[in-house]
Order: sequence, then C-alpha cells, then structure tokens
Amino acid sequence: MQNLKNKVKTYFQNRFNVEEKFWNNRNFYEKGNSIWMASQKVDQRKDSLASGIRTLRYIGGKVKPTTYILQILDEKIKKNIKRLNGKEAEILILERKPIEASFDPGYVALKLEGKVIGCGLMSYQNELKTQISKNRTKELQEILQ
Repeated sequence: MQNLKNKVKTYFQNRFNVEEKFWNNRNFYEKGNSIWMASQKVDQRKDSLASGIRTLRYIGGKVKPTTYILQILDEKIKKNIKRLNGKEAEILILERKPIEASFDPGYVALKLEGKVIGCGLMSYQNELKTQISKNRTKELQEILQ
C-alpha cells in the first residue's frame, strides 16, 4: 500500500504540483485497472465493490487522473491547468476538436468558470484534446450554451 501511496503522491506532485501532505491520512488500493483512495483501510476481497474515490486509471501502462480526483484537488492544483474561455470550451468540449496550448505533454486539468470540469490530454504537437466522456459532455452542454 505504501508503494501505491508513493506512486500517487509522486504523480500528482510532478504533474500538478499538488503538495504531498494532501495525501496524508489517505489509504490506497488497486481494484481492476484503477487505484482507489479511501479514508480507511478497505477489505480487498475480489467480490467486494470498490470503496472510496477512483484516483488514477491505468491506460496503456501509464496512469490517467480521474475527473473526480481533479475536482477534489481543484485549488490544490498549481500547474498544468487550462483555464478555458467560452469559445475554447465550445471547441474543445462540445465540438470535441483540439485547441492549441503550451503545456508539457501529458494530462491537464481543465477549468471553466474557476472550477475543474475534467481532464485534457496535451500532445507533443501542442494540441490539447478533451478526455471528458461523452456523457459528461452532455451534462456540460447546459453550462456552455
């Protein structure tokens, strides 16, 4: 479990500059293709439901932060944040087209009206693409229109 905690702390420190102390008094476990965070130790029986908050998902051998954890971290995220204006949000989220940006390649927290709304992925070609699910996009349509 300590290795998982260190993995999470290191990832969020390096990518989003989240202070390590945020992760104190939190427990982590793997279930399926994800790392989950819980406030207490969780019984890891194979037949049990997941408890806590899905924090990171394994995709192609790398980790991807979930919208849930990015929203919880919100103001604690100090770098790799894209503050979207209305036009950028429309293109990126509603039209699902990339926008130009300048971040190191990797995941980016997307903010709209001061709140984290999801995750984006910065490519090596300086294109930021949405990682927001189509279901979540439907929820955001009302805000954007």
